[in-house]
Amino acid sequence: MVSRVRVWLNRTYAENVFFMDQLRRNPSDRAVEIHATHGDPDSPVLAAADTAEPEPEGLSPAAYVEYALAQCERRGIDVFVPRLHQSAIVAHRADFESAGTALLAPPPEAVAVFHDKVIAYEAVQAIGVPVPPWWRVRSADELEHAVGELEAGGHRACFKPASGAGGVGFRVITRAPTR
Repeated sequence: MVSRVRVWLNRTYAENVFFMDQLRRNPSDRAVEIHATHGDPDSPVLAAADTAEPEPEGLSPAAYVEYALAQCERRGIDVFVPRLHQSAIVAHRADFESAGTALLAPPPEAVAVFHDKVIAYEAVQAIGVPVPPWWRVRSADELEHAVGELEAGGHRACFKPASGAGGVGFRVITRAPTR
């Protein structure tokens, strides 16, 4: 009999409840136990997990790696899918492997590329992957120019910081004042 696989998702996106369902309905019909941690106690990921607990707040990346290693050992995690502090975690891949935990995460070089959306867009464009029209802006004049170009092309302009995750900082740009 094949043993179940224990998977940990840390502070992942709410949409990953669908990923969790896919893990459970795998073609091999292998049992999957999902552990989730999150800073938001109302995260749907926590509700969908088999076991869940709050994320510790305020840990440095190095301290988070120590927490994660202890969590993997304590819970017998087979596969860790990190989102929070991913750069620090993948730099310690060998430590996780020594603890019996595989990291489902890209190598450090790829994490660095995708940490900055401008670098990521440039990297994928360089290999022929289409991306939506975009501009890096650093001033009000550059922003006005980019918005004008997007509008001239029939697009609605939006703003997203070059780094950060989820919807943090995302804004749709309008010309009408908001209340």
